Amino acid sequence: ELAMGLMLSVCRELPRADATMKAGKWIKKELEGVELNNKTLGVIGFGRIGATTAQRDAAFGMKIIGYDPLI
Repeated sequence: ELAMGLMLSVCRELPRADATMKAGKWIKKELEGVELNNKTLGVIGFGRIGATTAQRDAAFGMKIIGYDPLI
């Protein structure tokens, strides 16, 4: 869940929006962001955590590439 939250935060430029709001600026038109749909996610280590993360990211319509030397 943390990984998904961080990806959504970066895609929607939330850190930049937060910083500019604290500086007293409103730059809404500059903060369009992108969608996760049709983006590719590489997962290194496809164990329990990697597989669960990939499953949740696939629900957003992302393409998943996984690598695990043990599988």
